[in-house]
Amino acid sequence: MPARVAVIRLEERDIQDLEQAVLDRDPAAALDFASRVLWPKVEVVLRRSPCKPAFEWGTGGPPTGPAGPL
Repeated sequence: MPARVAVIRLEERDIQDLEQAVLDRDPAAALDFASRVLWPKVEVVLRRSPCKPAFEWGTGGPPTGPAGPL
């Protein structure tokens, strides 16, 4: 299976919760955080289609490189 990448955004409170679980070395809190906060965000990213509509490219069409269209 090819590697997958998921970029997610964490709110300040989420970062604090994660930091507290790590500092406390609390596996139950870490698992709770992963299942409550991380996994739902990762799941949303992985379910998105990799295809972008033309209007999302910002130019009204596909991206272009130095030698023209990619």
